[in-house]
Amino acid sequence: IILYDSAGSSMNYISHERYAGMLVIYFFLFVLFVNNRLQIIVSRTSLFLGKISYALYLIHQYLGTIVLIPFLTTELRLDFWVSAFLITLPMVIALAAIVTYMVEEPMNRLMRNSLRKRFLPKKNSSTLPQRTQRI
Repeated sequence: IILYDSAGSSMNYISHERYAGMLVIYFFLFVLFVNNRLQIIVSRTSLFLGKISYALYLIHQYLGTIVLIPFLTTELRLDFWVSAFLITLPMVIALAAIVTYMVEEPMNRLMRNSLRKRFLPKKNSSTLPQRTQRI
């Protein structure tokens, strides 16, 4: 609450009361986290959204708010909420999942393997223990 007056331009978008309410919610969530009481939010859906979150972050601003929503509302004359939640949100989530599973993860594996080959020492046969043969 003390920092609200020095928040810069964000003060133009949120009232003092809403800011205080958000702080209370964040503090409450932090207390639950510290006391290990947030298991309820761990589900397949939240894990999936967490996995695609970086691609979702990169895609949603441009594709969602700059391309799809303006096109759907002005050209096709759809309601904003219909275009935002029923069309744009599923499309952005699907595209983020595609980018995550078909680009990000394969590239991570490729880079990890190439770095392992380059920087981890190769196993030398002379340093391995010799097996004795039984006759």
